[in-house]
Amino acid sequence: MILRTIDRIYLLTGPHGTTVVLEQGCQPPEPDWMNDPLLKAFPELR
Repeated sequence: MILRTIDRIYLLTGPHGTTVVLEQGCQPPEPDWMNDPLLKAFPELR
């Protein structure tokens, strides 16, 4: 579930092990339906 809410994963590996860094952006991503070609053709629908 947590993997669905993060934007990036970094693995930092060193001589004493690996650290997993989970990063979440400040702004939520646009939903897929916002990229619909009809919305681009008719921006007033946004």
